[in-house]
Amino acid sequence: MRSRTGSRSNRIGLSMRPSSLLRRSEGALVFACFAAAYVLSYALRTINAVIAPELIADMRLSNADLGLLSSAYFLAFAAMQLPVGQWLDRRGVRRVETVLLLIAAAGALVFALAGSAATLWLGRALIGAGVSACLMASYTAYRRWFPTARQSQLSVWMLVAGSGGALMTTLPVQAVLPWLGWRGVFLVMAGLLLLSALALYRGLARVERRSARLARGAERRSALADPVDIAADIAAASATVSATGSGAGSATDGMTDGATNSVGSPTNGVDRATAAAQVPAATMAGGYRALLRHPAFVRVLPFGLLNQAGFMAVQTLWVGPWLVDVLGFGPDRTAQILFLFNIALLAGYLLLGWLAPRRARDPVESARLVMVGAGLTLVLQAAIVAWTAPAAWLLWPLLAMCASTLSLILSTLSLSFPAAVAGRANTTYNLLVFGGSFLIQWGLGVAIDLFRDAGLPQADAFRAALGGLLGLQLVGYLWYALVPRLWRRVAG
Repeated sequence: MRSRTGSRSNRIGLSMRPSSLLRRSEGALVFACFAAAYVLSYALRTINAVIAPELIADMRLSNADLGLLSSAYFLAFAAMQLPVGQWLDRRGVRRVETVLLLIAAAGALVFALAGSAATLWLGRALIGAGVSACLMASYTAYRRWFPTARQSQLSVWMLVAGSGGALMTTLPVQAVLPWLGWRGVFLVMAGLLLLSALALYRGLARVERRSARLARGAERRSALADPVDIAADIAAASATVSATGSGAGSATDGMTDGATNSVGSPTNGVDRATAAAQVPAATMAGGYRALLRHPAFVRVLPFGLLNQAGFMAVQTLWVGPWLVDVLGFGPDRTAQILFLFNIALLAGYLLLGWLAPRRARDPVESARLVMVGAGLTLVLQAAIVAWTAPAAWLLWPLLAMCASTLSLILSTLSLSFPAAVAGRANTTYNLLVFGGSFLIQWGLGVAIDLFRDAGLPQADAFRAALGGLLGLQLVGYLWYALVPRLWRRVAG
């Protein structure tokens, strides 16, 4: 649907007048509620990078213990993704997100009061389970309540909010640690999670009720439609991708909104394949296996498991110990560098927020941007492994800025599926990424201890572990870059 409001929103950036469903003030309220929850989610995800020295000293943890403890967040987060996807689609984002935030608050309380490593692990796992829907609930709500043209930009602004959460856990947390200690910090986080849950539950009630009424009307209108076999439909979409993909721009095969471009016509053959996969929601239930065979998922699986998950694992824990053990910085200087690291990540997201309205409808440019950004992250990680002088800290903010481009994948993947099952599509991908983050974050700690036990100094053990991760990420990058070309060769 086109309107003067929609045209104006393209000119002024993040418009909060998204569609006829939401008024301007309601659009702003929806974004604010989800953004606040995601700020806390991201803060809790990254906080261990700052408090790691205190945790190690207080609880006598090894590198493997620290990796396992921090990765409990990702394990619980990943385990929740499939049920969360079902709940978001069937129960509504407001109720699901509220209950989960209460679980996260309970986890922060358990973590703050823990007396053993096992209790810390339990608290961390509860936090991960509780915040497991913070981003996906927002994407699902935006998919239902905002127009397609705003999806990429909204997703980027959510990541900007998340970067604000990461900033909270650098200099601010380091500043209050002498007074509150890490236990006091988690008590404060528990209180903030409770406030966020209350704001979301009360603030979105009217919007969700109106959305439910409109959805029931849409279901009645589509009741006469014939059911579609999702597996057969996705197979047909895959065949269409093979038959129609062409040019370097096919790098985004099956990943963009295939309905229309800015002038209302199909963007290319690949997007028509994506449109073919827009199957009725009822046929999607239990269709996770078919979903994973969708061309969009086939392409991003190794990339998400290795590249995106690998950056997340390093960002949320190991960058802090690297600055201490490899570059020799103290806690205060480490917190300052982490602050700059997250400022750079925020700057990258802001740049994407400006680029998204201009590039989101062009699959060629979107794919090139992801590939350039991911390629630069590999180059920078290689330089980080090789260069151990104190000035090497400058490479970390550059890495963060380049890695911000990885966020474009999820919003485009979401648009490959119908709005009613967007929760399941998003959370299936999130399961893979967070499951990979759990394995990589824990695995890095185990590898560091193994290399150190083999006789390497602590700094060299860190370098060997990160170098191994770099090799795996090169495989993921090559898969992402080359799979579309393989499809074209098979079709040709």
